[in-house]
Order: sequence, then structure tokens, then C-alpha cells
Amino acid sequence: MVNVPNKAKKKELAKFYAETVSKVVSGVTPEDYIAFTKFLEKTDKPVKITPIHFIVYLTGVTISEARTLYLEKCPLKQLIQKRTH
Repeated sequence: MVNVPNKAKKKELAKFYAETVSKVVSGVTPEDYIAFTKFLEKTDKPVKITPIHFIVYLTGVTISEARTLYLEKCPLKQLIQKRTH
């Protein structure tokens, strides 16, 4: 069995999240996911690590709106823009 370093796992997870939410949010990068996880480490708020919560973090839309946009089966005509942090 091969041991994969945690850093490599985090990079792959970051790539996955960036690809997953890129159908809703424009310009998402793996670094955005890493910033999201660092934000979660510093907060005492009960935030889940899900693509929907990642969209909320990136854009500032409500959880309800992010859920609707993320679960849409058809591509959006225009992607949501990231907010500046």
C-alpha cells in the first residue's frame, strides 16, 4: 500500500472542488478552496465543507440560491462572479 501525503490529498481535493463549482462560479482555482479551508479553520461558525457552501464563500449568495444554482442540470447562461476577499 502506498501512503499519499496529506498535502497531495488536499491539492487533489482542491482541484476537484474548483472543477465542480466552476460550472456556477467563474474563475475558480484550487487556491480558492485552500483559502476556504483556512477560513473555516479560523472561524467558530458551523460551516460545512460542501460545494454549495464553497459557492456561498466565493460569491456571497445565500445557501438557498447556491443550492439551486449548483443542482441545476443545465449550464448557466452566465456564471456568477467571485467576490473579492
